[in-house]
Amino acid sequence: MQLRQMLVLGVGVIAAAALYFFEPIYGYIMLIFTAVIFMGMKIMEDSLGLPDVTCNLRDDAKAVVMINRGNASITGGHVALVPLNIEFDLPALVPDQRFEYPLTEMVVEAKAVVHYSTVDGRSLSGSFPLSALGEGEEDLLKPTFPLFGWK
Repeated sequence: MQLRQMLVLGVGVIAAAALYFFEPIYGYIMLIFTAVIFMGMKIMEDSLGLPDVTCNLRDDAKAVVMINRGNASITGGHVALVPLNIEFDLPALVPDQRFEYPLTEMVVEAKAVVHYSTVDGRSLSGSFPLSALGEGEEDLLKPTFPLFGWK
């Protein structure tokens, strides 16, 4: 446990104990607040340093657009468009940066297989269906940033 988390937990328990002597219900309420703040800090720790690269077609279907929606940089990667037999390297992307790879002709339907690595050396991969008709892999229930090993 980090020092900041231990400090929040310690101050919360001491404050709850002090409030318990004045009115027990206030002590219990303070314990609940402390638990909620502690859980929020644990969730923030879990979501720190995770890149999330997505791949889509541009509206005119003449380029592949990669966006790093995570909160960590990637050092580079490789993209293969199946069955078009097109491969290209992905440059380093910082969070919220986008990269477009122009295509020679419009793509109706394909699949992009992306392999990339994080700054700390973990290698990740993903597969994204690409369609000019707007049927992508946009999951509306997917969290904004990956939590609890969503990837």
